[in-house]
Order: sequence, then C-alpha cells, then structure tokens
Amino acid sequence: MKLLFESWRKYLKEEVTRTAAAPRGPAGAWPITPSHRDEEQQFSLPAELLPTLFKAFVGDPETFSVIDDKYDLKDLKNKDFEEVKHDKKYDELIQQMLYEPINTLDAIGFHGEIKGQHYKDFFDFVLKLPEEEKVHLITALAIYSDKWTSADIVGLLAFARGQIKLYGCLFHERSVGSQVSPSDYHHCRAECAEKCEAEEQECLGQDEHEDFCTQKELDCKDACKEEGEKTSWTQTRAVKEQKY
Repeated sequence: MKLLFESWRKYLKEEVTRTAAAPRGPAGAWPITPSHRDEEQQFSLPAELLPTLFKAFVGDPETFSVIDDKYDLKDLKNKDFEEVKHDKKYDELIQQMLYEPINTLDAIGFHGEIKGQHYKDFFDFVLKLPEEEKVHLITALAIYSDKWTSADIVGLLAFARGQIKLYGCLFHERSVGSQVSPSDYHHCRAECAEKCEAEEQECLGQDEHEDFCTQKELDCKDACKEEGEKTSWTQTRAVKEQKY
C-alpha cells in the first residue's frame, strides 16, 4: 500500500503537474528567479518563511527522516537558521526549501483552489498568520515531498491535503486584513455549531449587546440547518439520478 501511494505521489508531481526540477544557483547564493520556467513555476517560498520550515524540520526528525539521514536533525536543532543558510554544506537543502513547497502547491493546490496566479497573494496572507498557523501550513507543504520524508505516507498526504484545503478556504473567503478568527476556522472546517458559538463569543468580545449576539448565533444556526437540508436533498437526488 505504501508503495502504491508513493507511486501516486510521483505521478501527481511528474505527470499531472509536470513540475520542473528546482534550478541550482552558484554555491552559497540566493536563487534568482529562473527565466526558463513559466510565471507560476518561477515562484519560490518567501524567504521569510524559511525559518518556519526549518523549525518544522528540526521539530520532527521522525517525519523528516530523509533529511535526518543526510544532515542529522539533532545537530541542526542546535543551529540557528541564519547559520545554516550561509553554510555551503546546506546549499542543496536551502534550494529544496525554496522550491519544494511550491511544487506541492503545483500538485495539490487545487484542493484549496490555490492556483499559480494566487501564489504571491496566498503567501502574503500566510506571512500574516500567527506562527503556529504558519507551522501547520508549511509542515503540510513539507511532508508532501519525497525529498524530505519517507514516513507514514497515507496519513501524511491526508493531512497535507486537509491543511491545503483549510488554508485555501481561509485565504479565499476569510482573509480580510488577514485577521482570521476562530469562527473562520470552524467555517472552513464545516463545523457549523462551533462556528455559530464562536461567532457569538466574537460578537460579545466586540462589546455588542448580549441579545444581539444571541440572535446572531440563532441566525447562524438556522442558516446552517437550511444549508444542511439543502445539501442533503441535493446529495439524495444525485444518488437517485445515478441509479436511474
């Protein structure tokens, strides 16, 4: 089964997206945008997110086993990212860190409706998220790469797709000023009751009248119920149409 999913990942990356290999620049130099790749493939992970990706690596050597085989993450954990960035020993790793997360978006970004033309705005959004949320997304991008992990492929890919879908939803629907609230996360996870309760608490936190906030929660629950019934009817009809 593991081999099957590894082949599936390779198919997505090589056949569906036809992602080109990340170009190598002069030793120790930060990469220049490659001119031979089209616009969406030229994009690299913003340098400001590299420390977050590094944090994900050294915080989970079991998952990022392929890196650990080559560089010893226990040793890297004692180094500052700035030190690693300027050490020629890690040139290849830095190049991978810049381009592999974008290769992931090329492969599975459709789960969050994140297309090439969105990359810059999407990562501008990510940069404004709290650090913990940045780690969630960057980890999801990182674990998809077979250059970095050979761990439980089924669970990891499911996690990666789920996180891409979640943050894609937040980016497209809830990113006004990049102020993402608890109710936004519940909305994008389709957690109706939790979303409505969070909306009431957020309303109260804005010093609105209690009755107004209570009514807001009730309206939210009514809307969720209506949407749930609509979805259920649509799915039932679709099943019946398939049968006939």
